Amino acid sequence: MRVMLCTYGSRGDTEPYVALACALNAAGHDAILAAPSTYAGLAARHGVEFAARDAGLLNLIYDPRLRRQIEDGKATGPNPALAREIRDRLFPAHLTGLREAAAGADLIVHRADQGHHIAEKIGVPSVLGLLNPHGVTSAYYPTVEALGTASPRSGDDGPSRANLRTHMRARLRGEPAPTRECVERWRERELGLPARAGMHDRFHQVDNRPVPVLHAFSRHLVEPAPDWPPWVHTTGYWFLPSDRAEPAPSLVRFLDQGAAPVFFGLGSLVGTDPRRTGRMVVEAARRAGVRAVVVAGAGGIVIENPGATEDVLVVDDVPYDWLFPRVRAAVHAGGLGTTHHALAAGLPQVALPFHVEQMSWATHLHARGVAPPPIWQRDLSTTALSTAVQACLTDPALTRAAQALGRNLRGEGGAAAAVEVLEATYGPRLRRAGEAA
Repeated sequence: MRVMLCTYGSRGDTEPYVALACALNAAGHDAILAAPSTYAGLAARHGVEFAARDAGLLNLIYDPRLRRQIEDGKATGPNPALAREIRDRLFPAHLTGLREAAAGADLIVHRADQGHHIAEKIGVPSVLGLLNPHGVTSAYYPTVEALGTASPRSGDDGPSRANLRTHMRARLRGEPAPTRECVERWRERELGLPARAGMHDRFHQVDNRPVPVLHAFSRHLVEPAPDWPPWVHTTGYWFLPSDRAEPAPSLVRFLDQGAAPVFFGLGSLVGTDPRRTGRMVVEAARRAGVRAVVVAGAGGIVIENPGATEDVLVVDDVPYDWLFPRVRAAVHAGGLGTTHHALAAGLPQVALPFHVEQMSWATHLHARGVAPPPIWQRDLSTTALSTAVQACLTDPALTRAAQALGRNLRGEGGAAAAVEVLEATYGPRLRRAGEAA
């Protein structure tokens, strides 16, 4: 079968979809990934056919107005000028080209994007590939939007009517008005689809059958909710195959010349003062008595005079599956991908979330006994950071729990399991590429 995979967002939102494309191709299918143009190189390294989407909406993470809002932890929408820019230019641009990318597809898998409209246009099923447990109605997990409130509980606290109410409110509210209007114009003008009842409902096909859901996270970290229906499949995290990239010689030398270091990296998000964050990282590592590998990423950590100390090495990027088995602990923002890579390596972790979804992963890590309590990025201090790092290095219970969780996680094979679900769900209707019809 030919499968269009549709995602939009940070590297953490894209990498699992590249992994699923690899698993589909390895199983004899034909995958095309529609994702921000930023990730064309990532797809190419893994031999994945790629359809570039406009990256303007993604690049808002570099806008200081939005960075300040994220770091302050505000749940409100962007300021009016930014909201108009999103509505009038950036959101419409990120919808263009999806129909063309889907040509010949038998199936659309999307991350709560607009893939269900494309599936409707070309007359094929859609599947949701979700990267957190908060999309499917449940008394155990609230919506992502509700995570920042005090009342809803999540997973480990048991079921809650408050959680159910967050989903009911979200269903009644539907798409935010500016986004809804953009999508409806796009449906009419570019897809030629009429307005209809339920057209924004991603959880039902056009004929009202339920849409299968693939959850791309580990059931050992987030327990599947007992009230999820049987068409919701928690497959495990979708890990990329190793691309066997050669690490920088300076990193290899650094690792060979001393004790195993601690990893520090904040991924795609950038706070309002990355130099201050860098100073805290250097001082916290010094107080904890550890060497540090700092992955600069998108610039969330800036180390001034990076060659000034021989105990801190700054690198731009490195494959986590190569680096993490060589470090003692991982300090990160709490994103899905970094969390699962560190777990797979059996590492205790320190989470420094920027926003509520990252905080939800951080909370699960702490509940599973593999991390000390998370620290909001906006509340970060040198003392709090060094104390958390020392806890990872001196509390054997954290290491034992991380190693046990890692053993379970490594056995899941999430991307291959997701392909098996797709094959079992759609059976002979969706034949493998190259087979006779």
